Amino acid sequence: MRVAWFGLLLGLLTLSLTNAVNAVDCPSGQTLCPDGLSCISPGGTCATATSTGDFGALAAGISGGVVGVGSAYNYPSLGSAESMALQECSQRTANCKVVGTFSNGGCGYITTAVTGTCWGSGESTAIALSECQSRGCGNCQAPIGGCTKRP
Repeated sequence: MRVAWFGLLLGLLTLSLTNAVNAVDCPSGQTLCPDGLSCISPGGTCATATSTGDFGALAAGISGGVVGVGSAYNYPSLGSAESMALQECSQRTANCKVVGTFSNGGCGYITTAVTGTCWGSGESTAIALSECQSRGCGNCQAPIGGCTKRP
């Protein structure tokens, strides 16, 4: 039963973090890229894992009721950003997975509560903190993360 409950929590965490990080509203006249995290002007090119530019990633994991997170931004490749976010998360807990990526001016922030398993993520510190608090924890930590450079 404990393993099933843990699996459910991790699945919900991953799904919710992915949805929260992917919620980007593009400015008028711009189009959302397939990654769901960045916008381009007409005639622009969306970033991919092989694109040049600046990349960022968010990672999260749960182990024994402890939620851990990691963030990385302004890395030269998507793979290096994901590796650093996973490494940072793994220093706090186990079972870490990448839950969101962003690039070329995109932003990502993630936080957890001091106690309990509340968390939040979003494209600003205010959104990440608000999401954490909306899950019933009033003692959410300052979000970590940042914005990648625009090309």
